[in-house]
Amino acid sequence: MQDHHPRVMASGDRAGKIGPGTTFGEYRILGILGEGGSGTVYRATKTGRRDVVALKVMNAEHVGDEGERQRFAREAEVVKRLAHPHVVGLLDYGFERELPYLVFPFLEGQTLEKRIATEGALGWDLVGRFSEQALSALEMAHGMGIAHRDIKPANLFCVRGRDGESVQILDFGTAKIVGDKAPDDEVTRAGVLVGTPRYMAPEQVRGEPLTPAADVYAFGLVMVEMITGEPFVTGASDFEMYVSQGSDAAHELPDEVLGSPFAAVIARALAKGVDVRYRLASQMLADLRALLSRVSHGELAPPEAELEATSYLGITPAPAAASESSVKLRQAFNAIASRSRPPPPASTAPPALPDSVSPPPALPDAPPPEEPVIAPVIASVRPPTSPTGARTDRLGVWLMVLVLVVASAVAVVAYVMKRHA
Repeated sequence: MQDHHPRVMASGDRAGKIGPGTTFGEYRILGILGEGGSGTVYRATKTGRRDVVALKVMNAEHVGDEGERQRFAREAEVVKRLAHPHVVGLLDYGFERELPYLVFPFLEGQTLEKRIATEGALGWDLVGRFSEQALSALEMAHGMGIAHRDIKPANLFCVRGRDGESVQILDFGTAKIVGDKAPDDEVTRAGVLVGTPRYMAPEQVRGEPLTPAADVYAFGLVMVEMITGEPFVTGASDFEMYVSQGSDAAHELPDEVLGSPFAAVIARALAKGVDVRYRLASQMLADLRALLSRVSHGELAPPEAELEATSYLGITPAPAAASESSVKLRQAFNAIASRSRPPPPASTAPPALPDSVSPPPALPDAPPPEEPVIAPVIASVRPPTSPTGARTDRLGVWLMVLVLVVASAVAVVAYVMKRHA
C-alpha cells in the first residue's frame, strides 16, 4: 500500500530492531511503508496467513511516554467503534515488547494529497463523490460524539474498487470524544496545538474547545483543494497560516470554486463563526446531497439561501465561551491581518469646481479610530518598516512568541491547579 501513513519520511527503523525479514509477535515484517514521529507503519503478514496487512507500531523511543500510549489506545477505540466503509478498519490491536501496535487492511492506492499533487484538480463528479463518501464517514463519527481534528488530503486515502474510486479516512490518533472531561494531552503538554495549520479551524488555532464543526471547516478546505488542485491557505510560515485561520477576516474563494456547483456549501463550511458554519457533517452532507440531486437533474446549483440544512436538522450545542487567552489570540490575529491587507486603491481627484462656485468649507479631520486592545503590545514590538511601508516578518515572530507564551502559561497554570485541587 502506498502512502498508507500520512507522514511518510525517509526509511529508518526506530521501533526497536524491526525490519524486513524480522518478526514482531505474530507478524512477519516485509517492508516499511512509512514513518512518523509517533510510529512506523510496516507491510507485514500474520503467521499462517498469506494476506498482507499494514502494521503500525509505536516508536521505541516513546515506550515510557504515557501520552503516546494513550494516543494509540484512543485510535484503536475510535476506529473499532467506527465500522464504516469509508473509514479504514481495525483488524487487531495489542502490545508486543511493551510497544502498542495497530493492524489495518493493506490498501492499494494513494493519499488524496499525492493524487492532487500528481494529477492536479479533480473533476466535479469526483469532487462530489469523494465529498459525499468522506462526509458520510464523518457523519457517523460526529453522531458518536467523535471529532477527528486532523482532516486533510494526507488523511484521505484513494482506492479503486468494483464500484469505482472511493476515499477512506485515515489516522484517528488525534481524535477526541466531544465533551470528554479528561485533559487533552496534546494541548496541556507545552501548549502544543493539535492538527495541521493549513487545515485548522479558527477556534482550533486559538486553542478553544473543539466541536465537530472544526472537521467541517477542514473538509471545506479539502473541497477547495480538490477543485483548484492546490492548497487554499498558504503562507511562508506556519505563523502566517495561523493568522489567516485565526483572524475574523473571511476567506475569498477562488473563481474556480465560485464557478462550481459547490460554492454555497463550501462558503458555509468555511464560515469563521461557528454560529454560521455547519456544526455537524450531517448538515453539510444534507446540503451536498440536495445540491448533487439538483445538478444531476440538469438544474442550476441552488443559491446559499436555499440550502437550509442548519435549520432543519435539529438543534446542536452552541460553542463554548472563549477563554481569556483565546480572546487575546483572536485580537492579535485580527490586528496582524488588518495590517497585512493591501491598501484600498487611491481615489481619483474630484473634478475641478467652476470659478463661479465657492468650494465648501474644509471638514475637520476625523479622530483616528480606536486601536484594539492588543495595539500597545504591537507598538512595543513593532519592527522597522521598509521604504515601501511593508512590515517585516519580525512583527509576526515577536507577537506569536508573546501570545503563545501567555497562552501556554495560562494553560499550564490551569492544569497544575486542577491537578492539585
